[in-house]
Amino acid sequence: MKKFIAFLAIVLIALAAFLVYLVARPYIQMRENEMASIASNNIQGNIIGSAPENTMQTNTDTENVPADPNTVSNETISSANSSQLANVVAEMSAEDLEIYNIAFTVYEGNNVNGQMARALIEGVITSNANHIGVEGRFVAVTQNFDDSVSSTIGVPGNMKNSEDVVAESNDTLYTLRDNLDTEALYNIESVQTSGIVTEVRITKVE
Repeated sequence: MKKFIAFLAIVLIALAAFLVYLVARPYIQMRENEMASIASNNIQGNIIGSAPENTMQTNTDTENVPADPNTVSNETISSANSSQLANVVAEMSAEDLEIYNIAFTVYEGNNVNGQMARALIEGVITSNANHIGVEGRFVAVTQNFDDSVSSTIGVPGNMKNSEDVVAESNDTLYTLRDNLDTEALYNIESVQTSGIVTEVRITKVE
């Protein structure tokens, strides 16, 4: 009887461990993918994915992004701003930086449905509004599907991130969100400068 009870206890422990593994597996995979993404960013100059040619404005040099004359009048990411962003990142814990970045990187991929693309825009709106006055916590949006607004909304990594800057940017982002075709598919990528997301790119799949 004692041997049977011991055997049953071992079986139950093994079953519990297996259930814990099943529950934890998605999180473990997510963490592994995130770490692989971070490693890939370091190799590729902190640019995740590649923007399709001739489909949108591509600013491959995140250290010197030209300002669109139709966008909010912000600072561009000059070498000085890049240095400031590096200081911002240095003051963040690794956990806080990961949480901030994953709010945008989680949407990355090819042929992402329109509902996810809209959710990303809403995430940018919310994040920028929640970080008014916090240096370096501004995310710009580059897009190719709505000619009624600028192809690049905001300046990546804006250091002022003042209330009027965010308000003007968000007004345009609301228009972009409302005009987005939720039935279409999109390619989504994010751009990091000094390790922090400063821009997301949304390209409609034709």
